[in-house]
Amino acid sequence: MSVELVLVAGTDLDVVNAARVSLNRESQTLTDRDRGLIGRLMRDGHSSPFAQVWAKFRISCSIGCSRQVARHGHYLELNEYSTRYSEMPDDFVMPTLKRQIGKSMDYQFGAMEITGAMAAEQAVSLAYQDAYRTYRELLNYGLSREDARSVLPLGTKTHLIAASHLKGWFRFLAQRTDPHAQDEIRGIATEIERHLAEAFPVSVLAWIENGRRAL
Repeated sequence: MSVELVLVAGTDLDVVNAARVSLNRESQTLTDRDRGLIGRLMRDGHSSPFAQVWAKFRISCSIGCSRQVARHGHYLELNEYSTRYSEMPDDFVMPTLKRQIGKSMDYQFGAMEITGAMAAEQAVSLAYQDAYRTYRELLNYGLSREDARSVLPLGTKTHLIAASHLKGWFRFLAQRTDPHAQDEIRGIATEIERHLAEAFPVSVLAWIENGRRAL
């Protein structure tokens, strides 16, 4: 799993000036009063100024995790590595192996015993190797890439470009940094939050101080 910040458009000052246009005013530098305004916007749920700044990331993760990211596609703009047009490399993501305790929709995770964890990791690794060997065999038989890809597991590594305004990223982070989120996507969300905090420090701090909620 990796997250690379590709592009940022705007600063905290752009958030402020998007709000101040309602009074036909504009700040040239970010003042304490402007910082207070950002806090007030966040506290009162005035979200549109946070949609005036933007960030784009390149994400490497498992196909299974990319499907979770895609669930946010109504406010994230997404493009993904094509398994139809490109051959997949021998590259997989080993999940954090744990055991599930409790019933569906009401469960927790616990650590596995050492021997069980080692056996499980070896089994996952062998399954990845077997799947990729079959994938290469199918391609060598002349099968199309779009058909051969059907044998690849959800642990296969893929690459995404994901872009959104800051309001959209806050909504993503509110869900995916939650302790109940799956390990891999929570790691991605944590890295995205770190980059956003560097690009928009006042806005991100205001979001954290006001409960990390979706706008």
